[in-house]
Amino acid sequence: MIQIKDVVKSYKHVQLVYPQITIDKRITLLVGANGSGKSTLFKALLGLVEYHGTITTNETFSYAPEHPQFPKDCTVEVFLDAICDSPYNELLHDFGLDHKRHAIISQLSKGMQGKLNIIQAYCHNKTTMLLDEPTEGLDIQGLQQLKTILKETTKNVIISTHNSDYFMDIAMGVIRLD
Repeated sequence: MIQIKDVVKSYKHVQLVYPQITIDKRITLLVGANGSGKSTLFKALLGLVEYHGTITTNETFSYAPEHPQFPKDCTVEVFLDAICDSPYNELLHDFGLDHKRHAIISQLSKGMQGKLNIIQAYCHNKTTMLLDEPTEGLDIQGLQQLKTILKETTKNVIISTHNSDYFMDIAMGVIRLD
C-alpha cells in the first residue's frame, strides 16, 4: 500500500498538490492531462525529486520512464544482463525481441525501445512497477502483449497514462489527477 498525504512539489511557475491518495490495488491507473503531475508523482515515489508532505509505503519500485535513456553502443543482451535481477528471456520472446538480442539499442525502432523499457522494469525483484506512458510507440501486438503480461503478473503495477480506456478492463483502481 502507498499512502500520499499533503504532498506538494513546486516548480518555477507551477505547484502540484496531492492532498490525499491511497494506492492499494494490484493494477492502478494514474490518469490526468499533460502537466497534471503523473510523472512527478512517480519521481517523488522513487525519491528523485524533493517535495513537502508525506509518502508512506513498504513497496519497492522498478520504473519504466516515459522517455528512457539507454546506453549508447550497448546491445539489448548486455544491457539486460547488467541490470536485471531475474530472467528476461521469456519477456524478450513474448515481446518479439528474441531476434534483437544482439542488436545495438540505439538502432532499435521507437516501439522496440518501448518494449525494452517495459522489460527492464519488469525484470527487477521489486514489488511494484511504475510504468510512465507505457503504450508510447507500441504497435497493436505490443499493446496486447503488454496487457497480457500485466494481467498475469503478481507484482503491483501503477500505470501513468493518457489512454485510460485501453487499460480499463484490467485496472482495479483509477486515480485521476486534475
